[in-house]
Formats: sequence, structure tokens, C-alpha cells
Amino acid sequence: MKLRIVPRFIISPLKRKDDKLREELFLITPLYFKIVTLIIALVSTTLSFAGTNVFISIKDFGAKGDGKAVDSKAINDAIDAAVKTRGGTVYFPAGTYLSYSIHLKSNISLYLDQCCTLLAADSTAGGR
Repeated sequence: MKLRIVPRFIISPLKRKDDKLREELFLITPLYFKIVTLIIALVSTTLSFAGTNVFISIKDFGAKGDGKAVDSKAINDAIDAAVKTRGGTVYFPAGTYLSYSIHLKSNISLYLDQCCTLLAADSTAGGR
């Protein structure tokens, strides 16, 4: 017969106070995790609807997309509108957008659709 040595603290009987404390922790812990999970879900949902999912089309700000008219003002106005909603995506539909400088800002994404071309305008020909 082999003897196995087991540390004493593992097989020692628990005191009555410890039993009650363990039962209370067992009942409180799942509730605590449910509350924390609910709070995290609410905060993340609130942050996702805080304006980061907003799509703003540059066509709504007067961009032509014909490759002849300069669309810099419409593009920068769309970016400024997205900044006012605390971030978002500036959407470029299909077309050729002639533009000077674009001033990017924080929390802004640019989405160029299929068949969309962003063409640099010649700044020596009257641009800024």
C-alpha cells in the first residue's frame, strides 16, 4: 500500500464561518459578473452610437464628381460635419473628384466607393 502525502490545508475541515462566507460569495459572484457585463455592454453600445457609425456623403455638400469642378470645399465641409458628430465615415460615391488639399481630422474615415477617383488639382492654377 502506497501512502500519499497531501498538504494539511487541503484536507483540513473548514470552519463554520468560512462555510457561510463561501456560500455568500458563491451567490454574490455570478450576480456581480452579470452586473459588470451589463454595464460594459451598455457603455460599448453607447460609444458605438456616439457618432462613429455615421456615413456622410460628399454629394450632400455639393461635390460634383465630374473631374472638372473642384470639390475641395465639399470634401472639407463633409469632414467638418463628421467631426461635429464626434467622428464617422466620409463617403465618396463613384466619380472623379478634383481636389486641392484635404484636411483630415481625428476619428474620421474616408470610404472611396468602386469607380471613385480622387484627383489632385493643380494648385498653381488658382488653388490654395
